[in-house]
Amino acid sequence: MGMKCGNCGEISDKWQYIRLMAEDNENFKTIVEFECRGLEPVDFQPQAGFAAEGVESGTAFSDINLQEKDWTDYDEKAQESVGIYEVTHQFVKC
Repeated sequence: MGMKCGNCGEISDKWQYIRLMAEDNENFKTIVEFECRGLEPVDFQPQAGFAAEGVESGTAFSDINLQEKDWTDYDEKAQESVGIYEVTHQFVKC
């Protein structure tokens, strides 16, 4: 995410893609870092724009919306349901 506030300079608009693998399940992984001065984040609400790839089939799924913290679809190549369930987050102070 790139943002600009009244007291800040332009933040880079370069995107970094984070790969979360099936074996990363149950482990937190850094997907974003915030520099907060005088603020403390209390919640994170994922939205649309995520992508996934079928583990066995390689089927690409794009524009995944995680606003409901769950996502399901059907992988035609693997002939099975796929999904992302119970998305959680944590904030860690650096």
